This record gives sequence, structure tokens and C-alpha cells, in this order.
Amino acid sequence: MKKILVLSGSPRKNGHTMKFVNEIESNMNQFDFEYLHVYDLDIKPCIGCKACIKKDEMACPFKSDDVLPILEKLERADGLIFTSPTYSRTVSGQLKNFIDRTNFSLHRPRLINIPMIAVSTTDILMADKVASYLGVIGSSMGANVIGGLGVKIGKYHNDSNYKAKVEKTVPKMSHDFMMAVENPNRKPSMKQLLRFTLWKTRAVIGKDISPNDYQYWHDKGWIEKDFFTDVSIPFPKKLVVKIASKRLSKLIQTGILYKD
Repeated sequence: MKKILVLSGSPRKNGHTMKFVNEIESNMNQFDFEYLHVYDLDIKPCIGCKACIKKDEMACPFKSDDVLPILEKLERADGLIFTSPTYSRTVSGQLKNFIDRTNFSLHRPRLINIPMIAVSTTDILMADKVASYLGVIGSSMGANVIGGLGVKIGKYHNDSNYKAKVEKTVPKMSHDFMMAVENPNRKPSMKQLLRFTLWKTRAVIGKDISPNDYQYWHDKGWIEKDFFTDVSIPFPKKLVVKIASKRLSKLIQTGILYKD
């Protein structure tokens, strides 16, 4: 049976966010769901030493906590759900700790083409933005982001039209996610291609600053590729990526080539 791993950033296991995740699970009962609640786990805060970038993740002074085992679990999953309530316009603190501590896996992606969705809830504003942010993080780690759900809980309870829209969205997203888990080797979206190109370009331009990043991409055979997997990319998409890569190169050079 295929496994869906839920990375929950909520300190409340029966809160609003988990209600919608549980509904998604009920729509996908042919899969085995496992929940990782970050507030139950030992996740030390990042101290910005950059050891995981300049050397590797085993150089982190906190490598013995739960971060690396969590990441290994994510890698083995057939599908991923990243969730968080919206706290102070972003994800919860403990989930942000995990994201900061796994920054190296944006530089050296590990969740290659694993289908993923993101879920967030809020009282009034920003849930869509938080779900989008979680999608960007997952995609940068290599995941195939199928969609995101951001729900305004107050409006959900007080506006019948909004509630009907959400209740229509959840089964559709569940279905799209289910199809992606069943057939993971689909062609990448334009966003996936651009994100792949961004991190590949960063590894090439920054190879003297972060040689491990470049070596990782080189060893994986990705430097000369258009994407992580061997898929045929239509010419129009290739052209867009080629044009975008020139702009990305200038952006990255400005951002990382400096003396600190």
C-alpha cells in the first residue's frame, strides 16, 4: 500500500487545519496515512552557521536531533502533505525551524518528483499565502506540488457560498493528488522547470562558494539535464526556460557573488 506522509506544523492535533487534512485522508482511503507532528519532535533552531551548505548536513552542530530522520521519512513517502495553521502571517514556529534546518535540501533536492499538496487555515487572512509558501518549499526540495488549500475559518462558518466553494475544492484536490500518487512520472509543470533551473544555475554559479552543491548536482547527472527525471520537454517550454535562465543567472550572481 502506498504511503502518504503528513508533515503537520500545528500544535493542535484536532485543530482546524487537521480537520481538512482528515477530510483529504477520507477521500484517499486506499492509501496508508502517517502523521508527523513537528511539535512532538526534537527540532533545534537553526543558528545560521551555514555548515550544512558549506560542508554537508552531517556538519550541523544539531545533527543528532530529529531533523535528518524526518527528512529521510519524507524521501521514502509516495505522497506528501505539508500543513500549518497561519501564525503571524506565516507558518508555525516549529515548522519554520524544520524548514530552516533543512535549507540544504533546497540546494541539494531530495524529494524528487514526490507528489505533494499543502494545507493551511487562518481566522481572516494569509492562509492562501502560507499554503503557497509551503508549496514553494516542497517544490524547491524537488517535490511535484499538485495544489494548495488555504481556508479562512471565520468565513467558512459564516458564508455559505464560501463554504460550498471549499467543500467543492477539497474532493477535487484530493482526486488530483490521488492521481499524481498513482502516476508520479508525469511531465513537469512550467513552475517545476523554472525552479529546477534556478537551483541548478545557483549550484553552477556558486560552485566555488558551495562546492558540495555543485558536486551533488553533478553526481546526480542533473547539470546537463532540463529536469530531474528523463522526460521530454516541449520546445516552447524549453525556450521559456532558456530565456528565464539568463535572467536567473544575473539575479543569482548579484545575490551570492560577494565577499562577506
